[in-house]
Amino acid sequence: MKQTAKKYGPHGRPPAGKNGDKREHILDSALNLFAGQGIAGTTIAQVAKAAGVTPAMVHYYFTNREGLLDAIVAERLAPVIAYIWADISEKTLNDPRRVVTELVDRLLETVGRMPQLPFLWSREVLHAGGLLRRRVMSLIPVERFETLSRYLSGAQREGLLNARAAPALVFISVLGVIMLPLAAQDILGRTSAGSALNRETLRRHVLALLLDGLCPQPEPEAKP
Repeated sequence: MKQTAKKYGPHGRPPAGKNGDKREHILDSALNLFAGQGIAGTTIAQVAKAAGVTPAMVHYYFTNREGLLDAIVAERLAPVIAYIWADISEKTLNDPRRVVTELVDRLLETVGRMPQLPFLWSREVLHAGGLLRRRVMSLIPVERFETLSRYLSGAQREGLLNARAAPALVFISVLGVIMLPLAAQDILGRTSAGSALNRETLRRHVLALLLDGLCPQPEPEAKP
């Protein structure tokens, strides 16, 4: 019987297909472990076991842990950051309430698709010693961050944004008020707040907090 020659893609690796699916599964398994127990506490052997492959297979695709981290950032986190910071229309930018609402919805959609994100963010990005911090920081679109702050400052001058607010802190405030409750689910699970935490509840809470404040001013009494 005539044997069919194996086909290989660039760099001598097999083309996408079953092997490509296996590579994706390794990435997903690593993402789950890194979010659950931290990168420093996770070995290649543990990733391989979770993915149902040998450590040699992990090394084949990613060489070492650094290569695995590079792949997770490039293929999982970079698209997320790009989506969150995708262009917001000028019409929306001129309305701070719409800007905040759109950012909240994008972040909630993102963590809905990648529930590991809040845990990775708190463990490996926010923390000064996080092993993804340098990689992720290099992906932050500083120009878009500055554009958002500039538009919000303009809205503030027009009286559309609380005069006591800091426009440059709006995005990080939105990020924190969404990510922190999700990253602290194990703590909240011991309280009544844990059972009530779902996407719609969090969205309603975050928008109320950011747009209207915890203690709204009472309506002035009508003059007789």
